[in-house]
Amino acid sequence: MPVVHIRALHQPHERVQAALSALPEAISGATGIQPERVWATFTPVADGQMLVAGRVVQGAQDGPIVFVDLHVVDRGAWVTSALVEAASRCLAEHLQVPLEDIWCRALPIRDAGSVFAGGKLAPAVRAPASED
Repeated sequence: MPVVHIRALHQPHERVQAALSALPEAISGATGIQPERVWATFTPVADGQMLVAGRVVQGAQDGPIVFVDLHVVDRGAWVTSALVEAASRCLAEHLQVPLEDIWCRALPIRDAGSVFAGGKLAPAVRAPASED
């Protein structure tokens, strides 16, 4: 199950809702992961609380950088790449920021027992070496 954490300078509520609503289908379309398995959060960052290229950002006009962390069970390099790209494109479109201003990284979960979810330790999946 991908868990997506999005952090960005304040965005209009409608854009955030649109991005969160579109994200599961975007991820599913690119990876085959069922949309209902996608969880996400959006955390606004206040003006003056983001540093970009050595400069404290005071508002969206200074650069609408969007940081995204994707926690996902490791299913191989192609799925990870597709997931990162699909999430980035979806968020750029719905938050109305340039694709170049999305900073997205996958945090693959490889070790069984490293995540507790659904009331139990969640197993992890290691992709066969041939998929990487």
